[in-house]
Amino acid sequence: MIRGVIFDMDGLMFDTERLFYGSWPEVCALQGVENRPGFADAIRGSNGPRAMEIIREFYPDVDGERLMRNCYAVVQRKLAAGVPKKKGLDELLEFLKARGIPMAIGSSTRSPMVRRNLEMAGVAGYFTAISAGEMVQRGKPEPEVFLLAARMLGLPPGDCLVLEDSHNGIRAGHAAGCVTVMVPDLAPATDEILALCETCLPDLLAVRDWLAPRLPACE
Repeated sequence: MIRGVIFDMDGLMFDTERLFYGSWPEVCALQGVENRPGFADAIRGSNGPRAMEIIREFYPDVDGERLMRNCYAVVQRKLAAGVPKKKGLDELLEFLKARGIPMAIGSSTRSPMVRRNLEMAGVAGYFTAISAGEMVQRGKPEPEVFLLAARMLGLPPGDCLVLEDSHNGIRAGHAAGCVTVMVPDLAPATDEILALCETCLPDLLAVRDWLAPRLPACE
């Protein structure tokens, strides 16, 4: 029985993954380095030490911390006009609230940006906990961010549903022992990923419908 839901943010709740993905040419230009093929795909969904490892693989002589600061600065500037919500987000949040299901964020993004996006989108009040990138030692595909979110909700991981759009997020949710569902954004599900998740659904409206018979009965 699912008793709590943990949402990824970028690419799942908000159409921001494309902003990050499309910002790397500008970010690399700011730092005076080539936007190397494969880099944007490799770093997508990563943070902290893992992001630094990927930057070192592609740019061994570049200041990785500065590159990430430039990335967040470019994306925040683009988000100033508003945070684009994914289809079905409002409906799913209202459905879960009405059923009394606690909700948390489990994101690779740092908590100030998570809170900013939630507030700008008008959905901050739905969430009782935020597990963010700087709060864990190892980011996705390691399970720490989702294990922390489950603890914040006061639930065992097996009672929590993780909603994710990325391959690394699905790997992390599965490793945490959560019920894991993929809602693809930039990367389609592969056979490996389908084997790690309960199901793959086209949007958050479909998640709402899939969830209905899997939640505790309304009192």
